[in-house]
Amino acid sequence: MSGSGYVESEEMEDDVKVDPLFLGTALHNDKVEIVLHPQGKNERPQGEVVRIIERNKTTFVGTIERKKDQNFSFLIPDDERMYTDIFIPDASVENGYKALVEIVEWDDQKKNPEGRVVKALGKKGDNDAEIHSIVLEKGLPLDFPEEVVKEAEEIGGVPLEGRSDFREVPTFTIDPADAKDYDDAISVRKLESGEYEVGVHIADVSYYVKEDTALDNEARKRAFSIYLVDRTIPMLPEVLSNNICSLMPDQDRVAFSTVFIMNEKGEISRRWFGETVIRSNKCFNYKEAQNIIDKNKGEFCDELSFLARITKGFREKRTERGALDFDEDELQF
Repeated sequence: MSGSGYVESEEMEDDVKVDPLFLGTALHNDKVEIVLHPQGKNERPQGEVVRIIERNKTTFVGTIERKKDQNFSFLIPDDERMYTDIFIPDASVENGYKALVEIVEWDDQKKNPEGRVVKALGKKGDNDAEIHSIVLEKGLPLDFPEEVVKEAEEIGGVPLEGRSDFREVPTFTIDPADAKDYDDAISVRKLESGEYEVGVHIADVSYYVKEDTALDNEARKRAFSIYLVDRTIPMLPEVLSNNICSLMPDQDRVAFSTVFIMNEKGEISRRWFGETVIRSNKCFNYKEAQNIIDKNKGEFCDELSFLARITKGFREKRTERGALDFDEDELQF
């Protein structure tokens, strides 16, 4: 065992230092009761844990360690703040495998905590096993509660009433090649007046996720989608995040939109904000869109070229006003 602990208390101005010998099985972020040791002048307060009031964490991910002829094993935790191995009184998981283990008993600091295997995750070093280990160790939510899934599955179709219809306007999304969802789109059309109408459309998730529903409460708790190297843990069930709230091609979708009327130079004469229904015609990645602009030919060439011209103008004006320009590489795995 190594490393001291520190206890925060509203009754103490300074943290109380707890040496390793006096932790009494306390772990990081546990709620504990302590007694103070005699304190010298100008010394920081020190004490010892006498009772665990509430455990912050009882499950740990790690690697199973077991010798060939043993009928028991140990979990070597991935969490470096877990300062002792966990004893498992059986050999149900192979040596060298990752596992999720729950502590079932630990009342003697001089002994290892006893645990039980909740789930075997696979061989150490295997991609799925390692990613799953990260997810469980960080306490990330893999599955949605049953009532949340039920609400999502009961969601209806796409409403038209009360929304401006942009389904006949050339519309497309432009995202990285490895994008997991499509939540914004752009539309462009030339008007009879010679001006251009440019619309920026954001998927209107709020139409489907109503306040104080199970869906809303779960989304608030998750706060955002989590993008791992090879998978996504979504904020909303897949029927929403990857389907009805994703602006995929050839599908009617509700959006909240900003629409600008501008001339060839990008000078805006009018603007409008409101609820719409759109239908994306194409899903571009950045490279595809840039190739069409560079070669001046391809699907939606006129629309993309116009957007590229006015974007260049907007960027030049921002620079003239003193805007900062950050040039950085995006990391790719």
